[in-house]
Amino acid sequence: MKRNKKGFTIVELVIVIAVIAILAAVLIPTFSGLVRRANESADLQAVRNMNTALAASEDTPDHISAVWEILKEAGYDAQNYAPLVSGCSFYWDGEINRVLYCDENDTVLFPAEYKDRTKTAFWEGLKGVTELTADQLTDGAKIALAAGVEVSVDLSQLNQSVNIYLNGSTLKSSALQINSEEAEVTLSGGNLELGKQIELKKGTLILDGVSSNVPIANRGGNLTIDNGEKQTITGNGTLYLGGGTTVINGGAFCQISSGKSIEASGGDLIVNGGSFYATNYCIEVKNNSNVTINDGNFEGQNTSALVQCSAGSVEINGGNFSYAGTGGVPVSCAGGNVTVNGGTFTTQGDCVTASSGEITINGGTFIGANGQSNAFLKSTGGQITVPAGSKASFEMFSATGSSGGILGGNASGDTKLIKIEGGTFKAKNEFAKGSTLSAYQITGGEIFVKIKNTSFADQGTYSAEPDAEEYYRFTPNAA
Repeated sequence: MKRNKKGFTIVELVIVIAVIAILAAVLIPTFSGLVRRANESADLQAVRNMNTALAASEDTPDHISAVWEILKEAGYDAQNYAPLVSGCSFYWDGEINRVLYCDENDTVLFPAEYKDRTKTAFWEGLKGVTELTADQLTDGAKIALAAGVEVSVDLSQLNQSVNIYLNGSTLKSSALQINSEEAEVTLSGGNLELGKQIELKKGTLILDGVSSNVPIANRGGNLTIDNGEKQTITGNGTLYLGGGTTVINGGAFCQISSGKSIEASGGDLIVNGGSFYATNYCIEVKNNSNVTINDGNFEGQNTSALVQCSAGSVEINGGNFSYAGTGGVPVSCAGGNVTVNGGTFTTQGDCVTASSGEITINGGTFIGANGQSNAFLKSTGGQITVPAGSKASFEMFSATGSSGGILGGNASGDTKLIKIEGGTFKAKNEFAKGSTLSAYQITGGEIFVKIKNTSFADQGTYSAEPDAEEYYRFTPNAA
């Protein structure tokens, strides 16, 4: 019995395969071209939309970070948005405030009116950079790092103006040194890891929300530190000032060893905010440096002073100064001039001391914590004056009979190192402690105490009876 076998012959199979190959050769490039044209069309439309958003914005961005914010409102996460066509890139041209669509050679493909533009330092990739070389740090360059990266570059001779947005990433270098009057360097929004301290000899350095692992030395430039939420500089001697002008608008300055947070040995320092902690000095002022404190939080424990003036001048207009323990003081003068116009000062020990120089207190709130055993105002050789018209208030909460007093002094002779002409004083114990009462001259002020000190009989009188809170009022003879 014969069986009929049906199937393709080898020749037939070869013919079918050849036909399929011919069709694939014709259709696949056509299909790929269609996909590329579709992707390119989507890219061009994205550029149109982004440029429309930039043109419609009321603010002209001066940095790629501002461009990101504008485009985000238009629905584009520019940092994570890449062209669909392989090899192409989006750039923001800061000179014309437009997004450009470029090929792999950075030739502008769109918009057509900008096809003659060539890449300059004003071009920034929308995604941010992942690699950076010193050659890219040309004068006027504005650079943004991509998010979540670590980038290394040589900053040891950064003598041109550059603006680098760290974008939460980490910028690493063996050193950062600026030594040119014309240089203006801005670093913002991220982490800075260096091999040694920052050296600002000339020019301008702006740190906005930068976390640094090393101290900063300003020896003659202009330094600005902004954004207290992110600015952290830790270590022994976090900031050294040898000249120039330094402005601190925020930051966390923590010194946890035996040094000081800020040493002002020259130039001008203006503190408008920030948090300062030290086990020695928060700010030490010497060598004719001028310091103005308008705000900030200053904390310390057990040793030295929060603000120490050995030479130069200090003006305190505000801020919170708190010292735990009895070994240190919020404000100390060992030379120069200190003027207190405002602020809140809390301590368990001495509050304001002068071994030399002059302290004038025109305002501020001074609070002696419970258990305080020393003096609010204490002179061992310097002049402390609370002038007439002073708005300063002093209140001591130590228990009646404790060893503390508002005034303290160890001067010999009729020196009158502490002069009370104004202000308001309230003490649960005596107004002054110590045997050297000749150090005090009381001619004014509102003074209330719970314990009478008869040694002041030549300077005023006490009320016969206490008030409802059991305070006696002391009225100076000259009042």
